[in-house]
Amino acid sequence: YATRLSPYYSKLAYHYQMAEDSTRAVDYLLKAAEHAFSVYAFVDATEYMEKALDLLIGDEDRQRRAQLLLSLASGVYIYTGQPDKAVEAGIASFTLWRDLGNPVKEADALLWVAFAFRWQGRESSSLSYIKRAVDMLQEHPEEKALLAKAYVQWATVASFMGDTAVALE
Repeated sequence: YATRLSPYYSKLAYHYQMAEDSTRAVDYLLKAAEHAFSVYAFVDATEYMEKALDLLIGDEDRQRRAQLLLSLASGVYIYTGQPDKAVEAGIASFTLWRDLGNPVKEADALLWVAFAFRWQGRESSSLSYIKRAVDMLQEHPEEKALLAKAYVQWATVASFMGDTAVALE
């Protein structure tokens, strides 16, 4: 049933938006984005996600907004060649996660900002965000995978900066 509706998700979102049902409009925009990704239509997916973000304006939407910003920062903007927007979305995401009191998600967003900076060749900026994430994750030993990701990023950035001793460590 869902696959039959896939081509119509954006139209359904539009109609729910016109009916001022922003919750359903966001749901269908995100489904449209997911479908667009599945057919490698990254620009369309980005557009749907940005429209959904524009509808998430209430206090009750902050967590969903933070997650959507994280999704935009963690690849969508990179796929579409917009690393500056990836940095902007990542910063907005980690700020919201901080305000929501979720340091693990905040650290995850910091690492995506670091990745976007590294992708731009801005290693020193990348490194400062990685270090912030590592400091936060030290207080959450249960987050081994995310901490490992942070250290891998740190080693990669150190390698590009020519600091092989730090990279090996």
